Amino acid sequence: MGLYALKGAEKAGLQVRIAHAHNIWIVRDYKWPLKMFCKQLLPGAATHLWACGRDAGIYYFGKADWERRGQIIPNAIEPETFRFSPAVRAEMRARYGLEDRVVLGHVGRFDVRKNHERLLEIFAAFLQLEPRAMLVLIGTGRLEQAVRAQAQELGITDHILFAGLQSNVADWYQMMDLFVMPSRFEGLPVVGIEAQAAGLGCVFSDAVPAEVLLSSHAIQIPLSASNADWAAGLQRMLHQPCDRSAGAELIRQAGYDINIAAARLQQQYLQLGGQA
Repeated sequence: MGLYALKGAEKAGLQVRIAHAHNIWIVRDYKWPLKMFCKQLLPGAATHLWACGRDAGIYYFGKADWERRGQIIPNAIEPETFRFSPAVRAEMRARYGLEDRVVLGHVGRFDVRKNHERLLEIFAAFLQLEPRAMLVLIGTGRLEQAVRAQAQELGITDHILFAGLQSNVADWYQMMDLFVMPSRFEGLPVVGIEAQAAGLGCVFSDAVPAEVLLSSHAIQIPLSASNADWAAGLQRMLHQPCDRSAGAELIRQAGYDINIAAARLQQQYLQLGGQA
């Protein structure tokens, strides 16, 4: 619930007012001063402070209020949808001619947050180590044309598959060998949970909250590290033994099963409703 809705609810006498944070950054546009002012008023207007992760909660509500009243609501998924399938992997790789390729993957909108510019630089360095590599980019966005132009400048267009929007993203995870996310900032990315449910090794930037590291095959590399260091880290992860079939159960045990999380959230809403 936004600030104005919270204030309206408070004025109407509603005793339960929930603010939910999903990110750790606010776009610096002409409305930024107003947004920051409103952000400061959120903890006082809400009775309950929820967030997808601790970093998001602290960013929007402040550390003191978060530590006192904050609650994490997991960005849960349906683990079985993403469970690793050798058959789907073989079919997807054959469909796109990637049977003998090392496939790195990324799922995300083409915007400043996702840092596609850096991803292409890292991938260009990775190609020096793995010349048969391919990068699969799923998503669209206002920066897509700029990213395509950058790929041309780097001479790596033939090694990138711009897949656009996909309704069957779960199948695309199956074809990948490694998931890469050098974001500039994130709340707690659902795609990172999905990729681990598919049993993928995952490499995130240190700007992604460490809460996303649910698997022993998920690591962070600092954005300050060189492209060569990133490429070496990707190669190490690529050749690290990984039982992909264990991913779905790992995510379930970590508390990100939507069936369990939804039931808990429903019970909490019922309890809160009884307070009003």
